[in-house]
Amino acid sequence: MAQLLKERTEEHPIRGRVMRFPRAMYYIVSVLSLGIFHIICTFFPRVRLVFECKTSLHEKANVVEYRNHILNVHTERVKSQETSEIADDYIRNGIFRYIFVLHERRIFNWSTRVYEIPQVDRDIDGLTRKEREIFFGKNMLVSQIDPPGIVLFNTTFTVVNVYTLFGIFLWIKIGYIVYALIIFVLMMYTVITETSREIKANAAKKQASRMKNVSYLLTNGIAEPISSADIILGDVLLLIPFLEVPCDCQVLQGTLAVDEGFVTGESVPVLKKEGAEVLGGTTVLQAHAEGGEALCAEIEEFIQSGSFAIVRAVKTSFSSTKGKALKNLAEQKITLPPLYYDTIKIIGITASVAAPFLLGLLIYMDRKGLVFAVGKYYALDLLYAIVSPSIPTTIWIGMSLCSKRLERIGVICKNLSVTNISGNITRVCFDKTGTLTEEGLDVKLICINGEEFFTIDDMPPRAALGVRACHSAESVGERTLGDPLDIKLLHFSRSRVAYVASQTGRKRAIYTEDEHQGTILQVFGFDPNTRRMSTVIDTPNGFFFFTKGSPETIETLCDPSTVPDSYFQVIDKYSMEGYRIIALAGKSIENPLLDRESLETGLELLSIIVFENKLKKETTSTISALSGSGIDSVMCTGDSLLTAVSVAMQCGIVEKHVPVIYPIRTGDQDVTELTWKCINDDVVLDKDILKVRKGKDYTSYIDFVVAVEGNLFDLLIQSPDYRRLVKKRCKVFSRMNPSQKSAVVNFYKESGLVCFVGDGANDCNAIQSADVGISLCSADGTTGEFCVSSYVVYRKEITSLLSIIKEGKSTSVTTINKIEQILTITITQFIALCVLQTQLLFMSDRQNIYSDILISIPLSILMSRFKSSRQMSTKRPKQRIFIKSILLKMALHCSVHFIHLYACIHILRSIENKYIGPPYKLGHLSEVSQIGTGTFFLFNFQILYSGFCYTSGAPFRERKSKNLSFVFFYLAHITILSTFLISVTNAAKDHPQAIWLRKLLDLCPLEPNSVFVILTVFLSDAFFISFISKVIKALLT
Repeated sequence: MAQLLKERTEEHPIRGRVMRFPRAMYYIVSVLSLGIFHIICTFFPRVRLVFECKTSLHEKANVVEYRNHILNVHTERVKSQETSEIADDYIRNGIFRYIFVLHERRIFNWSTRVYEIPQVDRDIDGLTRKEREIFFGKNMLVSQIDPPGIVLFNTTFTVVNVYTLFGIFLWIKIGYIVYALIIFVLMMYTVITETSREIKANAAKKQASRMKNVSYLLTNGIAEPISSADIILGDVLLLIPFLEVPCDCQVLQGTLAVDEGFVTGESVPVLKKEGAEVLGGTTVLQAHAEGGEALCAEIEEFIQSGSFAIVRAVKTSFSSTKGKALKNLAEQKITLPPLYYDTIKIIGITASVAAPFLLGLLIYMDRKGLVFAVGKYYALDLLYAIVSPSIPTTIWIGMSLCSKRLERIGVICKNLSVTNISGNITRVCFDKTGTLTEEGLDVKLICINGEEFFTIDDMPPRAALGVRACHSAESVGERTLGDPLDIKLLHFSRSRVAYVASQTGRKRAIYTEDEHQGTILQVFGFDPNTRRMSTVIDTPNGFFFFTKGSPETIETLCDPSTVPDSYFQVIDKYSMEGYRIIALAGKSIENPLLDRESLETGLELLSIIVFENKLKKETTSTISALSGSGIDSVMCTGDSLLTAVSVAMQCGIVEKHVPVIYPIRTGDQDVTELTWKCINDDVVLDKDILKVRKGKDYTSYIDFVVAVEGNLFDLLIQSPDYRRLVKKRCKVFSRMNPSQKSAVVNFYKESGLVCFVGDGANDCNAIQSADVGISLCSADGTTGEFCVSSYVVYRKEITSLLSIIKEGKSTSVTTINKIEQILTITITQFIALCVLQTQLLFMSDRQNIYSDILISIPLSILMSRFKSSRQMSTKRPKQRIFIKSILLKMALHCSVHFIHLYACIHILRSIENKYIGPPYKLGHLSEVSQIGTGTFFLFNFQILYSGFCYTSGAPFRERKSKNLSFVFFYLAHITILSTFLISVTNAAKDHPQAIWLRKLLDLCPLEPNSVFVILTVFLSDAFFISFISKVIKALLT
């Protein structure tokens, strides 16, 4: 008992448990209870926990309890010679036990009796491979994915479906056999459709998490095939071209060219040299290493040709880059829109109000002679009339149709509920590169002493040599691999890399056509701290040293006499035009073996290299459309501030005539001590009132924009005044890392719905944080699949954002309209049936089929099949239904319907429509009567007219007249109802076809003038509904 008590004292304790019986028993009991037991366990998970298992000591437990959920215990055997004393606390009788808690592996410590993440105080190289497996686990991506049978079970026994199932049994009991069968078929269609969608989604997750590739484990110089899932932290691996990197690794020997499109969104080769980190999930394009002698027949040709690299696994499983992305996917929570909860509230309130009426009606019918047991079924049927299970289905249908329309243009909706809020976005945050601009950079020009050169041929020889030789690009076959900027410079200089043998090994030589320009002797790789890279080259004219990097850094290395006075003005000019700038410097040297520090002094400034990152052709028009519809656009990028502001001006995020100010911090200045500069004007920020001025002129500069870098964003938002300034004025966030991008999204979510549009795994945090996240998918689809986004766009065009917003506006309006229409009609139907039951009358099975199955459900679907408007509206649709205008309109509409129904029944009785047919079963209500016939016609006319009134067109959707299926539906039902109405007139009473039509819907012939009464009452009802709607709209406007 003391041990059990200890296990319970932890925060969120993990308790040992033993299953009472197989898990199939839970599903059997749930099915036998028609899902009631499952619903109870869903809302109260501890009930299932107690039902399935009992408390146990850990050494006897086959499962554990964590936060009222059951987790499987995994056990594995280990041989004594495979481990040392360091693992003794985790092994008993040759077995160690572990579990996965929220994708985190925990091992059972027999000494402390808790599942823990072990803290190993020994260097990883000092552990045996089995000890590393025990402590850190294998490279498995274990995800809890339900099998198809469980998916079908969960989809079938939802709250709505269980409620519908009991309704089906109720309708069978009353005698609505055909109606019950049709509802069951419709419910199962929805279940099968949703199950199929969920199974496909699970299959995609399973495919993404599957470690299907073979890797090669290097042990004592021998490479052995190993499943990628069996890799352990610290393993030394051999990578060859075309393999997916199984986990995050560090390069020990050789160089790799990998495609990091999964992470960055840009499918360009990235060179990885010794010491560099290679991310799991990326693909090896090329590899090269010297001295390959590993024995492995499968990859012998790669080893002999040197097409391999040796790496060490440094992050595995869910700690790796791919694992973290999959963890985010698995933990993605589907949130329901506020509209859904508003609907539940209204239904609950309506049901609470209706309950006393049902009780009173039941007592009234009992006094009238109806058997109480039968009366309660009719009373429950009235409850189903007012608390309709069709409302959640209606919301789902609308969102599903919206998703299918987007799918046709290459947009996949991963969270259907988001379609109801996508139209209410107030701000869109954009990544820059690959989202607003094209992927990669192109050389625009090279500037030397103020003169611009657009080709390499006209440049001075030394500057041209520096462009050709200062890079780390490699050549493998016919492909040039390396940093994208280096490759662009090689192409600009019309040069190529070839390899030559030397006494110190293979060296890279530079050729232009067939002319040898020189051989690269040393490469000092790019250092993010010094922000430059350098090379030493041997040419026919001697040795040269070149370095290139950020203009500020290169300027400090140069002889001041070689740097023009206008150097920084030129840099700022190009930066303001949106170009990316690097500087190139160099000198001739005598000794090529000097260290880097000695070489990087007294350099001559050779050129300024200008790269352009072109805007996508659709960017400006998209930003303009967003601005025109009242949606703010913000740029959130890792690029420099000046470049980001320039691109923002080009695409319209920032208007070109508006002053742009930004803060600069020196040392540990407080937020109030920051220096503020203006990029495109000479205004200054008045720190007392946080407004800009030129001299004493404030009024001319009411409108201004703030740009801020990531490190200062954190500082500014700590001050309430500057926080308000940033929220209102900031349009450009630069030098932002992934976590800062996410912070910007959360910052703006305080005041509205935020959308983030990005194209790489480095945007995933922000995309996941946003109310609406959009991932522009990479060419191979990996970026979008691994991002926890609301939408995945399988073409890198941001115009899809406009389609998503327009469809969101349309879907939101459609959903609200349908809920209004259904609630109004269900309340009206409830009132009509209550009035009929006071006469001991009811509507027949066939009449309910016509009203619900042939009118209400198709009308609900057709209301969802309206295309969105082609134009972006400046208006935003209502997000909630629990607001004054909607509730008032529904209440008045229901009152008008009730008054006219009651008036119609009263008038029909006054003109002797008193015929009542016998009930279909003794003791039940009569379903064939003249009053019931009149009520049937008026009620169906009310359904049709309410559907027409509640179906909105412009400005969010196409006009009703353009929806041919909607028009045809109304023409068809007006024709059908008119035909049936003629069949009950006195003139057609004895006609054979009229008799057949009346029997088809259990109708009775009416007395003279009855049809006129029905039509007159309906026209009056329609007039007052229309009049009230216009009055409410006018008053609220």
